[in-house]
Amino acid sequence: MVFALHKVRRPINQEASMKTVMVIEDQEDMQALYKILIRRIKGAELVAQIMDAEDALPALQKIHPDLSIIDIT
Repeated sequence: MVFALHKVRRPINQEASMKTVMVIEDQEDMQALYKILIRRIKGAELVAQIMDAEDALPALQKIHPDLSIIDIT
């Protein structure tokens, strides 16, 4: 289940400075925590939150985030 998934469109001048982050986590409380933490990081943008492994690979292939945080338990 994809919690939030969107293609990021940024002005060209921001392309080099912003780093995109995708979170793959099945617990909603942990997703909320990651969202808060990532929003506090200057230059980081949360582009997707994925709830399960089945949706993770297609989302990774589509979005190509700079960083993926993955819960593997």
